[in-house]
Amino acid sequence: MDPKKISGACIAKKSKYKHDCAKYVTSEQCLNENHAGLCNYDNDVCNHVCDGLKKNPCKKFTNIINDKRMCKAPKTKNPCKGCNPKTTCG
Repeated sequence: MDPKKISGACIAKKSKYKHDCAKYVTSEQCLNENHAGLCNYDNDVCNHVCDGLKKNPCKKFTNIINDKRMCKAPKTKNPCKGCNPKTTCG
């Protein structure tokens, strides 16, 4: 039996941890001290540190500056629950 709600994509927990890291092109811009700990530069791409994390690492990820948890995986409605056709469930 499928649960009613599932964990969604990992996002920033509070607005102070939100930052548009995708606008940076170089590693110097991405890892700038003005937004330290919010962006990660990997494979020539700047992303937010919460992007792509699974549920448990997402919930446990802490900020390097204040050592507080900064990411969350919000609950979303499960598309496979109830009378939805199996084709939408993948």
